[in-house]
Amino acid sequence: MNFTDVVSKRYILSGEQIESAQINFLESLEKDGLKIKGPFTYFIEGVDDKYRAVWFMMPVENEIVPEDGNYKFDSYYSIEKAVCCRIKVKDMVKFNDIYNEMENYCLKDDKRICSPVYFVNGADGEEPYYLLKAAVSN
Repeated sequence: MNFTDVVSKRYILSGEQIESAQINFLESLEKDGLKIKGPFTYFIEGVDDKYRAVWFMMPVENEIVPEDGNYKFDSYYSIEKAVCCRIKVKDMVKFNDIYNEMENYCLKDDKRICSPVYFVNGADGEEPYYLLKAAVSN
């Protein structure tokens, strides 16, 4: 997973707020004149009983972003060694089972997941899907 010129923003929110925060993030990119290159990606950094820390990320065409403090900007963002699987959007309710399968797959090769899981939105003319990616190490 390699991206150039990535803007990201961290939100602290409850699970019900994720969709509205995603819309807010995408609308703010447009409002600030950033040209989307895609794909839209997010990861959940931390979870407690009530709130989540979620990072939304979007590669953009712009090499410079507004310096008002709303975004983190990385000229290059990469995960070199990763485990990946593709799932249908409707299967997100089975995320814990899917994560366990990813983890067991890694263990077979004496590897372990060492990052949050990245959710990359996708569609190829069929049903929308997510690519789930996580960095692995020995």
